[in-house]
Amino acid sequence: MVNKKTVLNSLIIMLIVGVAFSQPVMLEIQNVDTDAGTLDIFMSNHSGCEYWLGTDQMFSEDITESECIGDSTWIDANVNGFQIELNGVTIDDASGGTSEAAGYMISTSTNTVLGFTLSGTSIPVGDGVLTQVSFSGYQEGSTICFGYDDNPDLNVISDPAGVALWSEWGDCYDPQQASIIQISSNPTEFSISQNFPNPFNPVTNISFNVNKMEEISLVVYDLSGKEVITLASGIFKPGSYLINWNAVNNNGNAIVSGMYVYRYISSDKAITRKMLYLK
Repeated sequence: MVNKKTVLNSLIIMLIVGVAFSQPVMLEIQNVDTDAGTLDIFMSNHSGCEYWLGTDQMFSEDITESECIGDSTWIDANVNGFQIELNGVTIDDASGGTSEAAGYMISTSTNTVLGFTLSGTSIPVGDGVLTQVSFSGYQEGSTICFGYDDNPDLNVISDPAGVALWSEWGDCYDPQQASIIQISSNPTEFSISQNFPNPFNPVTNISFNVNKMEEISLVVYDLSGKEVITLASGIFKPGSYLINWNAVNNNGNAIVSGMYVYRYISSDKAITRKMLYLK
């Protein structure tokens, strides 16, 4: 017999934390070096409970397997294969990362990376570089994107049973926007640095820490309170990140000299700092 108290507690937990988390697998394009022709495909895969909240499909790491009952489904999120399409470059090779550590065979075509195992070895839950891609054919100023929106069948992360895992495909690399790279996966607190250099012209760097998986934003304002640019926005996994900003606004136009404010916000905290741009 199902314990009614357990069911009630599970539903309460779902209502509270369900909206704070995303899919069991999240992928990002990181550390793009267009001169060297390399980029990292970063993967975060975490076990949790997949369930429905009204008409919305939800996922939460905070619901335990014993609480994941009824119409809910427990997702182990171990990975046993992947196929990833990249648009904007020609793929030459792929190697390294957690896939190589797990003994995967990696095969590439001009626009896809295929990883699989013949031994049944899984990539366990965690955070790390899935593989590093070597590429050519990049056109200066263009974007590099996952091809999921155009060809979802070519972008699949599969579990040990060969079933596709619900996955979130990250934003494109866009050289016109501030670049964000993860520099560490072990932050100690929610924090943000003073930008450096400061004053700056025309490029400055800001580092920030995310100490738990949650939705954050980092926005620059002028002294009148008008938004200049959103440097970061969305659900970030725990880690330390570095943003490189080239003094342009959301429209890609250069900003004017003066004092600016940047505000770093999470679900329960906010930090504000000032910086000076001098032409």
